[in-house]
Amino acid sequence: MLLESSSNPKRKCFQCNMPYECNLGLCYGDYCIKSLASDQYVSKGCENKTFRVVNGESYIQENLEFIEKPHCTTEYMFGIKNIICYCNDVDFCNRSGKIGGILTVLFFMFLMLLNFIF
Repeated sequence: MLLESSSNPKRKCFQCNMPYECNLGLCYGDYCIKSLASDQYVSKGCENKTFRVVNGESYIQENLEFIEKPHCTTEYMFGIKNIICYCNDVDFCNRSGKIGGILTVLFFMFLMLLNFIF
């Protein structure tokens, strides 16, 4: 017998599969997931915790570890590097990180320009 976890509210996550960064689609789950295959193909979605009840004892699904804080793992499938990140700290935590990187570069370019002018 499988039961869905209801102790924590579901997170809103992006759900998309693109050959580049994407922040589209919507799903609800216990965890948001983002994977990056071969440093270019992005897949995002949701994962849910499920519990099994055997003889009155409940067991968490073995293939999902409890996520206390966001983390990433690296796996190789058919020789292709796949980075998989899990999070459940905020809604849409599987968003693209490119905006933050672009803002950082622009900030440092601005500082260099100020240094050059003065």
